[in-house]
Parts: sequence; C-alpha cells; structure tokens
Amino acid sequence: SGTTSRPKLVPLTHNNLCISADNIRETLKLKSIDCCLNIMPLFHIHGLIGATLSTMLAGATIVCTPGFHAPKFFEWMNNFQPTWYTAVPTMHQAILRRTKDNMEIIKHSKLRFIRSSSSALPPQVMIDLENIFNVPVIESYGMTEAAHQMASNPLPPGKRKTGSVGIASGPEIAIMDDEGNLVTSFERGEIVIRGPNVTKGYEHNPKANKKAFINSWFKTGDQGYFDKDNYLIITDRIKEIINRGGEKISPREIDEVLLSHPNILQAVTFTVPHPKLGEEIAAAVVLHDNETATEWEIQKFLAAQIADFKIPRHILILDEIPKGSTGKMQRIGLAEKLNIDAIYEELNFKTEYKAPSTTLEKDLAKIWSNILELDQIGINDNYFQLGGDSIQAGRIITLICETLQVEQIPLVIFLHAPTIEKMAGILNKKEFSLPSASLIAIQKTGSKPPIYCVHGCRGDILTYTDLVLQLGPEQPFYGLRAQGLDGKATIYTQVEDMAAHYVKEIQAIQPEGPYFLAGASTGGNIALEMAQQLISQGKNVAALILMEPVMPEPPESPIHFSNYLQNFGYYLRRIVRYMGKREVLEIIRLLMEILFPKLGRIRRNRKSNLTTRRLVAEMGVPSLKIWRETLNAVNRYIFKTYPCRIILYMSEKNLKFPGNPKIRIVPWIKLFTGPFEAQVVPGQY
Repeated sequence: SGTTSRPKLVPLTHNNLCISADNIRETLKLKSIDCCLNIMPLFHIHGLIGATLSTMLAGATIVCTPGFHAPKFFEWMNNFQPTWYTAVPTMHQAILRRTKDNMEIIKHSKLRFIRSSSSALPPQVMIDLENIFNVPVIESYGMTEAAHQMASNPLPPGKRKTGSVGIASGPEIAIMDDEGNLVTSFERGEIVIRGPNVTKGYEHNPKANKKAFINSWFKTGDQGYFDKDNYLIITDRIKEIINRGGEKISPREIDEVLLSHPNILQAVTFTVPHPKLGEEIAAAVVLHDNETATEWEIQKFLAAQIADFKIPRHILILDEIPKGSTGKMQRIGLAEKLNIDAIYEELNFKTEYKAPSTTLEKDLAKIWSNILELDQIGINDNYFQLGGDSIQAGRIITLICETLQVEQIPLVIFLHAPTIEKMAGILNKKEFSLPSASLIAIQKTGSKPPIYCVHGCRGDILTYTDLVLQLGPEQPFYGLRAQGLDGKATIYTQVEDMAAHYVKEIQAIQPEGPYFLAGASTGGNIALEMAQQLISQGKNVAALILMEPVMPEPPESPIHFSNYLQNFGYYLRRIVRYMGKREVLEIIRLLMEILFPKLGRIRRNRKSNLTTRRLVAEMGVPSLKIWRETLNAVNRYIFKTYPCRIILYMSEKNLKFPGNPKIRIVPWIKLFTGPFEAQVVPGQY
C-alpha cells in the first residue's frame, strides 16, 4: 500500500495466497456456516486474502460491500447477519460512533468475533468494541509481502492480549538486531519473517531486495519484541520513528496515550521539520462528537503519563484526519498534507545573548545572576549549562517566591523551563501548573537502555544532574520525583505504595524489560521494592543500582559522638559555599534535630509552622513532610531477599557509620541471592 514509501511491486504466487488464506482460516476457526461482512476494499491484501479468500477456502459465505460507508454498516449487519467482520482501526472507530443508535441490531446480531488488522488497534477501541458487541476482538498482524497474515491473537479459550498482535500464525517470526543477529525475548529489534506465504522478492527491484532480505529472513521494517509468552508486541514502524535531536521517539506510544483521553476519538502523531533538532513532534486529533479540548489541556494530559520530551509541541484539532485509500492514517507526509511545515521555520534557536525585556524576565535574571554569581545571563541561557545545581535552584525558588509573593513553586520547574524565557512564560500565567508526573527525563539522548533513578528523602531529582553529565550523552536517564512536591498530590507513607506508583509510570513508557533501576539513599530502598514488584509481575530487571542506601540493619560497629565532630567541618564548608550566615544557623539547627531527635522534637514544638516552612525553603527542600514521611516509610520497610543482579555503591567515609566501609556492605550480602557487586567510592557521604 506504500504506507511509508513509494509503492513496490510485490509478486505473490498461487501457493503464497492459498497458504496464507488457510492460515487465516485456521486461526479464525472458519466453517461453512460462517458469514463474513467484508467492508475492506478488494484491491488491498486485507480484504482480498484476510476476508475473501480465507472465507472461500472454508466454504463459507461472504458479503462484499461497495466499500466502507459508516452510516450503512448497521443496515448491512441487520440484513446479512454476519458472524464476523474485519476492518482497520479507523473503521472500527467510525462504527463505534454509531453504536448508540443501533443497540437493538447489536443485541440481535450473530457476531462471534471481530477482527482488526493493517494498523495498530488502540487498546481503548478494543475494549469498547468488546464491551458493546459482547464478542472477542482479535487483532492480527499482516503485510502484503506475507500475503497478509503473519501473527494473530487466538480466539477463546486462547489468551488475547491488548497491545499485542498475538503469536506467530503462519510464517516463522523472529527479532533481529542491527548486525543481523537474532535476539531473545524482551529484546527490541526489527521483526523478520520467513515461510511459504512470504514473497520471494520485489519485482524488478534488486536494490530493494538487497535491503529487505538477510540470511533467508525478510525484514518487515517494523520494530518490536516478544514477551515471556511469545506474544509479539510491535513498538513502531522503523521509518516512522521520530528522531528529535538524537532522541528516538515512538509515535505509536504517543498515539495510545492520546487515545486514552476521554474526549479524543482519533489521533496520529507525526514528525515535522525542525531547524535545530532535525525533527519535532506534532499530533493531529479528532474529538468525540459534542466534546471539547484545547491544545494546552491535551498537552497537560500527556505530561501526566509520558516523559516531557515526548509531548507534541503542536497539536492540531481537526474534523477529519487525512487517510490513504485503504482507510489507514499515514504518518509520513502528513505534515505536508496538513500544511504545517512552516510552523517551525520561523522559530529562532540562536544561542547568542538575548537580554531580558519584561519586568519578570529582569527579576529572574537578577535572581539567577545573584545565586549563580554571574554578571550577565541571557533569557535563552540554560540553567544547567550555566553550572546550576539543586541547592542553588532551591535558593532561586525561595527568592522567586518572595518576589512574586507566592507560597510555593515546584523545584522541577527547572527541568521543564531551564531558561529565563521559558520560566517567565510559565510564571506569567495567573494559575500556572506543572505536570504532576513523577517520571521526568533528565537526559534526552542516548542509545543505551534507560536508567530510572528514584529520588532521595528530599523528593526532588535535580541532585542527579551532575551524575547524568558524568554518564555521558549516550545514557538516557529518567528521575522519579516524589508525589506531593506540588502541594496537591497525596504524599505516600509506605515504600510499597511509592514503588507501585513509580512502576506504573515507568511501564507507561516501557511496558516490558529489561529494566535498569537505581536510587541514592532512601531512593535505593524504594528502587529495591520496585524491582521486587516488577519481578513478581514476571518482568526482567537487568540491574538494580543502589547508591548508599539505608541499611536493612545497623552494622556491627560502635558509634561515637567524636565521629560526628570529625566530619562536621566537611558539611559546614559545603553549606557555607551556598548559604549566608543566617541560612547557616538555620541549617545547623536542622542538623541538630537530625543528630539529636529528642532535642529536635522539643524545638519543633516551640516553633510555629511558619518558621518550619521558612526553614524548608531556605534549605531548598520542597517539603519537610516528604523528607519525614520518606524516612519513616523506609525505616518501617520490611526487607526481603532479592534474586537478581545488584550493584552496590558505598562511599569511603560515612558520617553516621565511620570506619571500614565494608561493614556497611555486609548487611546487604545477607539479602542478595543473585549476582552481587559492591564498589567503594572515594569521598564522604
């Protein structure tokens, strides 16, 4: 059909067609008493083989309509009483829009299943079809070069999986890496096939054949992986993957999240040219009848479920999305069809100095310059490229709150708006808000498997920015920040609840492993529970990286007050580097509370809530409550043995447990039954 490139001539033999039709007949358990309502065009392999030839081979009945006409569908269903029909997802969506007025016909229909193929079936569409028609919906995977069907979800009592195209149902299917090697389950790569239903090659096109065939395998051009049950999950069409400044982004993943919005009927994500990044993300959506949504509302909805760099920078709300002759939405060339290429041509991404112009920009520039000790900061200068860190960010937030007379601004604003211009744009809104999602992308480039790193007691993740720089540009890195930093979301009080929430957010962008989890301090303990939960789901946790986590039990070592004094100077020097005298005194008071809890409780009882909040702000800690609840949760947590790979990093010196660092490693050895590696890092924690 030429969905992603210029159409090629695909010769299919009589043998190819008959074998494929028989595979479909067997998959669908077609019998002579069945009747297929074919609404697909007969010039397409889906209608010709998937519906017509498979039915004829079973000796069954087929009704071929003049084409798909949604207002006529239920009339045809009522007149011909089919036992099944097959269509592309956009047709299913059009049918769903008319079900309310045709419930009586649906109630008396003889359907025993519904089939979908030729493009990805949105999970919500599958759920809605099954709920309304009360029959199983079978998603299949096909292409012209395979004479249609390659994989399919089985009919009951077999298991069908939402988001999967099922098991191999005809040719052999494998996953191949870039070097031409076949890989195992859970590893992503290009889907390849071979078998008697697969074409021997394109007609008069040796160049295309050379690219398409390798070691007897045909390369489908689709990316995917097998899960533990050997069900095939397609992650994207390789040619359709968006390369945004080196970050590979799956438009299909964004489509699925868009379609989970209650007001969106159809969605397609596509690429548009960008002068600096090469490609930028855009999306087109069609809303349900009588529903409304703005571009900003849809972007906020996405921000709660996917990483910020995957959010389309432009969303078009249309009455209809352009489709190909077979009814499929086509990503490639959509920007040109919608005439939106020019939107990004006028954007100016110059890096030279640009002076602040508005009052707010001037106030922000003054605050940034004061804290970062820089004479001149332009409104497009990146905070992290200027050398800013999480402690300085906390001080900047405090001063901004005082200047704007607002109670709280989330520290994560620096990740969403790392320049003065962007920050001013957010703060200018009367009721500004930032995405409440915990999962935030810190490193937006890289070819390696991503690392998901959990926050410490403070709840924020800016402390990991230096670590990301050390890991290099090829390591994707996501931080998981605490819920409640916005002052609205409920703060979790159990490690298990924190872990379950973070696992859900990770799986929203990476449904299957292998997973690489990490965490520093209490974040390591939360990451450990996340790994336990993933393993209990049957997922592959490739590595768990713990950096000075809270120990499961105290080490066998005496603790003396002199050890605190020995290391106190180290912390005092670090604090003075960032704080003034008044702030230092407040920090010392807080340290006294930590070292002497009883004394701290007496002081806290004497101080008002206002003083406590001011202390929190001066430290750059978004919420003292998050600090306490996280500590309490980790202290209550019951450790269990862990069977998979662990990498444990411990500092050479530790304020609370001085002496040989190996004494802090021993308690962990008792818990780990899998591969274990411990590293002692020079420096002090």
